[in-house]
Amino acid sequence: MRTRFAVVAVMSALVVALPSAALADPVYPDPVGRCVDEVGVLGDELCSEVTTILRADEKATTDEIAVAVIDSTDGVSIEEYSTHLFNEWGVGDAAKDNGVLLVVAVGDRQARLETGDGMVKRLPDKAAGTIVHDVIVPKMAAEEYADGILTGLDAIRRKIGHKIPAGAALAGLATEAPTLEDTDTDTDADTYIDSGTGGIDLANEGTEEDSGWTVWPIVLLVVGVGVVLVAWVRRMSGHGGWTSGSSGTHHHGFTSHHHSSTSHDSGSSGWTGSSGSSGSDFGGGSSSGGGSSGSW
Repeated sequence: MRTRFAVVAVMSALVVALPSAALADPVYPDPVGRCVDEVGVLGDELCSEVTTILRADEKATTDEIAVAVIDSTDGVSIEEYSTHLFNEWGVGDAAKDNGVLLVVAVGDRQARLETGDGMVKRLPDKAAGTIVHDVIVPKMAAEEYADGILTGLDAIRRKIGHKIPAGAALAGLATEAPTLEDTDTDTDADTYIDSGTGGIDLANEGTEEDSGWTVWPIVLLVVGVGVVLVAWVRRMSGHGGWTSGSSGTHHHGFTSHHHSSTSHDSGSSGWTGSSGSSGSDFGGGSSSGGGSSGSW
């Protein structure tokens, strides 16, 4: 009887552990310049040029604009992810909250413009939505990722009143971005295509055969641990490893702890970016969730 209870308890603990492991908090990128590309659709050299131009804007206006290109938000909504990242980085001046962050999750086929609290009048949600849906999303749907990102950033700059001198338009740099034909020799792009983490296979868009593989390593690990624990339980039972106290039977060692993944939504729980993330040179701005999202 004690053995059966132990087995049931072990399996229950494993069932609880599996979704907890699968729903781990997303890993957020570190702020590097004003352009972070974890996928490879822009590339390091182009990201560096984007950073140079956006920093020049900052010097002239104090506004801070940044872009983060990722594969996936790891199961959280694009809105929650973007608000968290905005506040983690601290985009914008702390006193003015004049930051704008463009997040593009290529594997999830989603994009979002997240705006600082001080951008409500200059870039209201409706205007942000127009940029996302009319400028960025159509180019993403056509797999013109770099052009969509850079054209979208230029649209943001113009909307909030930035003057774009000749030679300072970001859209003109899109031809220098890695192309789909270059992916065989581009390490970052190859890693992205073959990662099996839910990203789009740029050579075979729409194929989702690999999307379930991200869970299988966890499943196999849990099953393996379960087999070992069951064997151990049986061995302990056979050697008197389970003891009874004088006042009744005591079942030891199987307390199930439910660790729910805490959702950090800046709109409700107040993520702040007063000093930004460690290593961030943003101004410490914050967002309460303003902006607009779109998918393709």
